[in-house]
Amino acid sequence: MNLRENNFSFGGLHCMRDFGLIYAESGGHPITPPINRDVYEIAGLSGTVLMPGVTHGLHKFAGNLFFLQDPPDQAAAQENLRKIGAWLLNGRQRLIFDYEPHRYYVASVNEAARWDYAKWIEGGLGIEFEAQPYAYNVQENSASLTTAATSNRLTLVADTGVDAPLKVTILNTGAASITGATVTLGGRSAVFAGMSIAVGAALIIDMEPPIGAAFSNGANALPYATRYDYLTAQTGANAVGVALAFGSGTPGAKIAASTRGRYL
Repeated sequence: MNLRENNFSFGGLHCMRDFGLIYAESGGHPITPPINRDVYEIAGLSGTVLMPGVTHGLHKFAGNLFFLQDPPDQAAAQENLRKIGAWLLNGRQRLIFDYEPHRYYVASVNEAARWDYAKWIEGGLGIEFEAQPYAYNVQENSASLTTAATSNRLTLVADTGVDAPLKVTILNTGAASITGATVTLGGRSAVFAGMSIAVGAALIIDMEPPIGAAFSNGANALPYATRYDYLTAQTGANAVGVALAFGSGTPGAKIAASTRGRYL
């Protein structure tokens, strides 16, 4: 791998362009996160029993940061290191490597960083990012339509390696209130009833963790859900059905469906 491609941005700031640092991996290049399987030992039975379903652990990206141009003295180096420390310890942020600019990890630095002279004569800063299991597409896939019908269908073309959570926004653009909404995908449904969404207001259904549903004023919409399956898109074309119920008046709505592709 070309060393120039191995640099990264974190929280919107780039290690070389903003801090004059180059990044060198150590301990190998992570490809897949660890897998946690449900395995049980049963008394009197040889071996173990494997239950269906898995979860994925965290990626660990470890390496060293080196100054592209050495600071003139220790005082200047210390000042730069304080700025670097504040940048790296700013909680969970988007981590984007130069070799994959169209995808990001959600990562944080959780261990103390130390300047060390073991890797390079002028010293280097050893860091480790703990990243959530998925690499996300920077760009979302989306589809939308404006409608006055009670039965609607959107074709959402998704670019994803594993099933990606669906997000649907239903904006009332008519004069009639929206009293019910049913979103279907892949045989699963999210059903809402007994609402009164006024003109200019919206219902937002989001399957991305933390999973939830809310109105555009921030109020929780889950009390109006009579069914709430987990809706995810697969790679390729996905048929998203949206059925609406209206009160009296002229109906109208803008429906937007989106998903952010993810890869292990």
